[in-house]
Amino acid sequence: MAVEISNRSLILLLVVTVALVGGAAVLTFGAKLRAAAEGPPPLPSTEVEVIPEVHRSGKTDILAYGPATVTVGPDVDVRSAQIQCAMYKAERPIVEEKAGSRGFAFEAIPFGTSSGDCFLTLSGATSAYGPVFPGDELTCLITDGKTICTGGQAETKAGTVSVKSTLPGVLQIDGEPFGPLPVEAVRVKVGTRELAVLLDDGRSMKWKLTVQPDETLKILFPNPDGAATPPAVPVAPPPVEVPTAPAPPVEAPATPAPPVEAPAAPATPAPVPPAPVPPAP
Repeated sequence: MAVEISNRSLILLLVVTVALVGGAAVLTFGAKLRAAAEGPPPLPSTEVEVIPEVHRSGKTDILAYGPATVTVGPDVDVRSAQIQCAMYKAERPIVEEKAGSRGFAFEAIPFGTSSGDCFLTLSGATSAYGPVFPGDELTCLITDGKTICTGGQAETKAGTVSVKSTLPGVLQIDGEPFGPLPVEAVRVKVGTRELAVLLDDGRSMKWKLTVQPDETLKILFPNPDGAATPPAVPVAPPPVEVPTAPAPPVEAPATPAPPVEAPAAPATPAPVPPAPVPPAP
């Protein structure tokens, strides 16, 4: 039996279909607007917390109290300089010198700043140089808004740092790349430095390290998953040759003594026949 569908039914069906499609589109658009307003979901943190093994040896002392001098070239547009420490702050004007260079001196950086908490900023610069220590004789200028100095003990007495990791990765110190691990015997400026190990699997490990003057540091970053380092395959030692004891001397066989002849038995006398008896008369 044929089913007849009137034009009215077709129109009604079309209206319902358009309403459903339109409603779904409105819901999808609304979800996109909410997502845009809330921003992208936070990315999972790839930094893992570890405590590396740090072995220190050898260091020298820096004066805990003394002057610091700064020299700038005649073409450097600087009018003053400021040293700021944790509990000390001083600013000095530039003075003219006969040799054409200009400079200034801080008569005494106070006791207690030898831990590396003093920084120098030239006027007009937006960032400081440091750390500055008592006894420093610095030559400074401004480059790209930064105070750049040479001759400080932070560099002349830099530490020597070696870094290893149980997992493969690359090393950064204060954001500067130092190549794939292990990294051996690199010179690192005195003061607090941030070490970052960027693992090949995308994770990172960071550690703040205080480098002392002329200090040697050996650092090992462990496996962040807690797994022990796979043990090295033991190598069998080469065989030890045991010296062979010399064979005892072979004694020549003794010459046998000649046989001793037994004494000859005395000869038995031959029997004597009895004398004939004469016949009786």
